[in-house]
Amino acid sequence: GRSARPRQPRRAAAPRDVPSGEDGGLSWMAKIRGKIAGKSVRDLEEQRDEIAQRLAKAEERVEDLERDLGLKNDSLKLSQEALKARSKELDEVARIAGEREYDLSKAKVEASKLRKAYDDISDELEASQIESSQEIETLKAELAETQRQLQESNKAANKLQQTIDYQKKHFEKERKQAKKMQDVLSDELKQARGSLNTIISRLEAAKGKFMKARQKQ
Repeated sequence: GRSARPRQPRRAAAPRDVPSGEDGGLSWMAKIRGKIAGKSVRDLEEQRDEIAQRLAKAEERVEDLERDLGLKNDSLKLSQEALKARSKELDEVARIAGEREYDLSKAKVEASKLRKAYDDISDELEASQIESSQEIETLKAELAETQRQLQESNKAANKLQQTIDYQKKHFEKERKQAKKMQDVLSDELKQARGSLNTIISRLEAAKGKFMKARQKQ
């Protein structure tokens, strides 16, 4: 945090409204500087106290902004850590998706083999004039089993494809949300830093004018 500036003892002065905002910046300093020559010592002391009050309020504003900036920095660090953890989870999802794509490829190869076996048996049934009914029934049973295995393989392949498609869609959605959150936090941090720099510049300018006014006394 900022080190506190030693503050001069203040004389009791009648309460007065202190202008705030940009309209109360250079204008009131110019008015005070223009009237110093015709003022009494008491008036100059009151004006000095008024300037000191303005500087104190400006310093408090800077301290508030610095605390707010510190909180935003802490929040950004926590969000970045959470995003890193989420990124690891998404990498794991991508790895699993890759493994399932490999499983799907193997299932497709197996399905191709089963289709070939099915075609071979079908061709054999059509081409051969098998006189033994027992042999025909055996071939039909093998054909039925091949068809069943082919259907199961197709179901497994379709299920794997659906799972992979869902995970890819979910993975992309999570990545976009994480990027959007990081952009929002970065924008808030930039705005806070801009406000702090503006207040610090105004405070330094006011301090310079205050020191010049004291030297003219």
